Amino acid sequence: MDSIINKLEQALNKGQLLEVVLELVLIDLGYIKVKRQKSGAQYGYDLVATRQSVKNEVWKFECKNLSNSISINDIAPKLVWHLGQEIIDRFVIVSVSEPSNYLNELLATVKFPFPIELWSREYLVQQILKSSQALKYLGIEMPVTVQDGLSPIVYEQTLISFGAFYSEQLPYCYDYFMNEKKMIKAYTEQSFNVTAVFCNNSKSFPFICTEINVITLSYAKVEGRIFRQSKMKGIIEPEKFIFIPSTIPMRSVSILKPGQLFEVKINKDDYFAFELDDKQATDGYYEIIFEAKGKLDGREMIMYSSVFPLHITDSKADLINLYTVGKFYDTPADDILNISNEKWDQMKKIGKDAMPFLGSTIINASEGANDATWKVRMLEGTPADDDPQSMDVDPSKPSDIYLDLEIPIREKLYSYQDVFDKMLGTNWQDKI
Repeated sequence: MDSIINKLEQALNKGQLLEVVLELVLIDLGYIKVKRQKSGAQYGYDLVATRQSVKNEVWKFECKNLSNSISINDIAPKLVWHLGQEIIDRFVIVSVSEPSNYLNELLATVKFPFPIELWSREYLVQQILKSSQALKYLGIEMPVTVQDGLSPIVYEQTLISFGAFYSEQLPYCYDYFMNEKKMIKAYTEQSFNVTAVFCNNSKSFPFICTEINVITLSYAKVEGRIFRQSKMKGIIEPEKFIFIPSTIPMRSVSILKPGQLFEVKINKDDYFAFELDDKQATDGYYEIIFEAKGKLDGREMIMYSSVFPLHITDSKADLINLYTVGKFYDTPADDILNISNEKWDQMKKIGKDAMPFLGSTIINASEGANDATWKVRMLEGTPADDDPQSMDVDPSKPSDIYLDLEIPIREKLYSYQDVFDKMLGTNWQDKI
């Protein structure tokens, strides 16, 4: 065991070495779709793999090759990424060192909506010894027999789970802008509405919710250009809790009124809507999560949602707004933010009596736009008095090309034809 641990601990690039070794181990253990994240990518895990059982399970692995014990600060930010996410069945911490007492207590007492495993020291070595590829990579000979009596530490999932997701599946607006030299894609203040769901899996006890809070993980003022993509609006009629996030990082703000609580019945699900008060909230870029506290069978429970990137716009922001049909386009956002001042100013001059579209418009989406470069097309119309996201347009008038952005198109433009083909088959018209 010592030779394997020593090789992992003493390597120059020991973090990357552990990831490569684990990747080979998972392949030899029969996991499929094993994928290692690119260096520098931050998605709350280092590797993802599918474990074949009664159903295919998605396992995500976080590697820690540290000299000291693993701390709460090493793991908590990774776990936060996966709260509220559907595409995870198990989270595995892979480490050459043991967890600190505080981390062990956290994982044992604060339950998550998925099981958490710890592969460390002896159990990690046992798995490496089963992998001929990993041993060859480390320069260690394959043993004749491998002891198979060890088990990982498993922290079981909670009986009550809490998740939050954008209420209308896809938002009506996304903002793209630069923050600390990185391009950010964020929800906007326009109808920012989150649906929260509590799932009580207990067959014996109700869950009494005593607190719901919104926590600001980070906050920054946004300066420079903002590129907004908007879709046509629908009708929203949710039951709402209004909230205003703090501008102070790690500050929690209560959403419930003082003394307010509610009960999630035994073996039932309850839904609630959290809506941003965009009139009172301070402009800037936020990363927020929602926190729920309560009691199940007398035990204190704390649960967290996934992270929501949120941009609240300054009224004086250097912003352009282009509409899209059917989908949002991420690939041109960086180029549009860095486009020439002449083209940027040209887009800002578009009046309120016109609706500018990026790519296809609602008129030509039936056949799709066959463009080689991104173009801004214009539809004339009358803006709605009560809704800046809506406009009455005349479908008999063609959509004119207002501006060629001269940015190569690297993704397929949305068209109704593609949607019909996907739903009904490519030869659906022959059956009519």
